[in-house]
Amino acid sequence: MFIIFLLVLTLCGCSQTKEDTNTIATKYYTITLPQEWDNKCICKVTSLDSGTYLLDLYEKTAFEEMGAGKICSVMLFPTGDKTYRDFPDYQLLAVLDTPEGSYAVIALFPTDVQFNKDTAEKYSAMYMEVMDVLYSIQPTDGVEMAMP
Repeated sequence: MFIIFLLVLTLCGCSQTKEDTNTIATKYYTITLPQEWDNKCICKVTSLDSGTYLLDLYEKTAFEEMGAGKICSVMLFPTGDKTYRDFPDYQLLAVLDTPEGSYAVIALFPTDVQFNKDTAEKYSAMYMEVMDVLYSIQPTDGVEMAMP
């Protein structure tokens, strides 16, 4: 009986430490934002002429007050297109094989200041977590993903 009691306590402890999350779904992938980003992050999806799209993540206050706050952008490039290498700060996250073709998933990071003294702390805290967010990428149904 004592062992069962300990097992129940252990399971209860695990459920309490579970981190709640928010998922952003796009046509080919999802990413997961930490719960503490709720009401702090603005996500914008913009369709591109290439038939793909751009996902931008912003710190909310800097975006609303200054039109800044960009934490990163996630962009899809057809796998033969290496022009993303021209960007000053990027990282290849994955390759997605979709029914429409294969795409390199690239994270693009701003190279200029995106905050002011009032928003610096919130922006910096989110920026420190952004790689965890980006590595949460998961393909949607019918899409295969390969890591670089």
